[in-house]
Amino acid sequence: MMNKDKKTALKLVGVCLLPLMFLSGCHANGHYSNTRDISKYTEAISSRENITRENAVEAMALYERLYARNTGEKTIAIKYAEALRKAGYPKQAVTILSPIVNLKMNPDAGALSEYAAASIESGDFKRAEKVIDRILKLDGKEAKKYKARANHYKALILSAKGEHKVAEGYYGKALDEWSGDPAVVMNNLALNLAEQGDFEGAIAMLKQASDISNDASLVKNNIKLVNNLRAKLEKN
Repeated sequence: MMNKDKKTALKLVGVCLLPLMFLSGCHANGHYSNTRDISKYTEAISSRENITRENAVEAMALYERLYARNTGEKTIAIKYAEALRKAGYPKQAVTILSPIVNLKMNPDAGALSEYAAASIESGDFKRAEKVIDRILKLDGKEAKKYKARANHYKALILSAKGEHKVAEGYYGKALDEWSGDPAVVMNNLALNLAEQGDFEGAIAMLKQASDISNDASLVKNNIKLVNNLRAKLEKN
């Protein structure tokens, strides 16, 4: 249905096809006619609730089907956009979420967060920053869950623009508020420290990340990257 983007900017620290759940009894407004259909809907969502770079293609196929039948359902749209982004289609993810994000009343923090991620990966930092600032201004328990991620995204953009010291502060805020595995933030903070010449701090941070990371190869590659950068600067 789409041509894969030839370029992506920042990767936010990355097939066995399962049968699709074909839904019946679906009305135009996205609601289901009986308990059996609701059960199928719930099963389909839970089967690919955790979308990774590895399962993104099959998740995208599932959510494309669900989205076609439930275009007004925000949860489906957000998960479909996440699957698109992680499968390598960030611009299409932006398109899916634009109608939700452009709503001025009752902005959805989850939609804004995914929109920011897709904007970063498609290289539109300016648009991403505007959305991130909206998230950071939101109040409430639901919005709070996304503020750590927003601070991380802000740090990524600042790092890409060369504002490493300012970015370091946002990485710190992200880590203070992070829920779950913080290795992705620690990896990016380590690279940021290396860019500032703090190689010892970068290596120490990466070694901490290696103790908790589910992606040991990423940490190992980043340690190698930092050591190579240090060796190059010392040689010069």
